[in-house]
Amino acid sequence: MGIADSIVQTYAYWIMGPIANTPNVLSRYAGCYKGVQSLGAMFSWMLEWQLVAYKIQLLVCIGLAIAFIPPTMMVAMMVKDRGAEDDDDDDAEERTKSSEGLDKYF
Repeated sequence: MGIADSIVQTYAYWIMGPIANTPNVLSRYAGCYKGVQSLGAMFSWMLEWQLVAYKIQLLVCIGLAIAFIPPTMMVAMMVKDRGAEDDDDDDAEERTKSSEGLDKYF
């Protein structure tokens, strides 16, 4: 299961990158992802603590993996293919907005 977790985590970070256009937004997405990941780990430890049979734990994992395919596909379909030029334009626009806000103080 270790390699499956690393594959899912790499894919999640790969999807988060194009969705977030600033480091602040990306860090929030990554924090939310890690929170959900920790919540899942807590539930897995709870199942183990309650002495749930391993076959049932496996079925829970398979069920959750299947249930999360449609939302993941929806998010992956919404990701726009942007190049480095688009990122440079976004950064320049953001710098202009932030410098305009400082003009009133100087």
